[in-house]
Parts: sequence; C-alpha cells; structure tokens
Amino acid sequence: MIKLAIFDLDGTLVDSIHDIAVSANHVVKSYGRDPFHVDEIKKFIGDGLKAFVTGLAGSNEASDELLKKVSQEFASHYDAQLLKNTRFYPGVQSFFEKFKRHPERKIAVVTNKPENHARIILRHLGYGDNYFVEIFGGDRFEVKKPHPKPLIEMMRLANATPEQTVMIGDSHQDLGAALAAKTHFIAASFGYYPLSSLLIQGAQHFFDHFDELEIKINGLIKTY
Repeated sequence: MIKLAIFDLDGTLVDSIHDIAVSANHVVKSYGRDPFHVDEIKKFIGDGLKAFVTGLAGSNEASDELLKKVSQEFASHYDAQLLKNTRFYPGVQSFFEKFKRHPERKIAVVTNKPENHARIILRHLGYGDNYFVEIFGGDRFEVKKPHPKPLIEMMRLANATPEQTVMIGDSHQDLGAALAAKTHFIAASFGYYPLSSLLIQGAQHFFDHFDELEIKINGLIKTY
C-alpha cells in the first residue's frame, strides 16, 4: 500500500504560472526586453530560482552579479504577487481529505521553489505546515530535484519505504528524483512540462484530474 504521497507544487498542486509571469515580465521589462509569453515562462519553471533567473536573463553566460541582481528583483516583486492568482487545481482539497482518511497515509511537498514561498502559498490556500509530513523547498538542501536527497529525507521522516511512496509531479525533475530514489511516479498531465516528454523519459502513469488520482495510486505496481 502507498503510505506517502509526495507532491511537487507549481504545475502539480497549484496553478501559479500567472503570478510568476507577472513578476518575471516586470523584471525583464525593466531591462528593456520584450515580455515573455506564458508558454515561454513555463519552460523555465522547475529547475529552481537560479536556473529560472538564468532563463529570464537570456544567457547561460550571465554574470553572477547580474543573476544575483535579477534574482533579488524577481523575488522582491513575487513576494507581493504570489497570492493574487495562484490557486489549487480542481479537486486537490477533495483528494487530500479522501487520501488522509486512511490513518497510515501521509502527504508531503517537495518543490524546487524557494521554501518560504511554498509555505506562504499553502497556508494561504488553507493548509498549514502541520498538515504535511514536511514541506521542502529548493533551498532546503545543497541539492534539489532531480537529486533524490529531498525524497529520501522525506521518506525517512514519514517512515516510508520507496515501495510505499509515490512522487507526483509534472516535470523531468520530479521524474528524475523518483527514479533515483526508486519510488513510484505519477505525472500530472495538465502541468507545465509536456506529458509526452515525461512518457518518453520513463513515466508510466499519469492522471488528468485529481478525481482520478486515488484510483491511480491504489493501482500502482512497481515496474522499475
């Protein structure tokens, strides 16, 4: 039986792209660049703030000083923006309630987003820190997804084995972390990373709506 469900945040539990886009375009316009389309910004999400800002800066060779400055400007604007449009995807609250009716089942969040932002969003949406085993942001450890360490540490806290754990996410970072930690993986087909790419990279299960997710979890059979 699956005892631990570990969720990614952006593009999996919450649709945050519009708030991220507002802050991102605020920054790039201040540097005289044309604003990004939402679909372009989706490509930058998931690798953590530094990689995201590198994408906004438009060059892998941007100086550390510039990256630091852009990071600070984005974070400052996003602090005031992150709750304006971000919402749970339909069915999240209902899934949480049903999944946790079983006394041995637990929920956790592992995101590459800065942890403070993740906690603020979840509290605003009605789920305080104590609801989850833990919330790990991309700045919690010296490594982030797709490195398995955040998942391994979460399993330790939850007293769950890889066979009892499922990672649920929308990106190659989520899939890579699950493969490395030897957990199950279910892809969110509605997220920011193309489902077709996840299937090519080894994902074997996906869901289209949270109403389906508990059935998908209950039907998991380890195949890798």
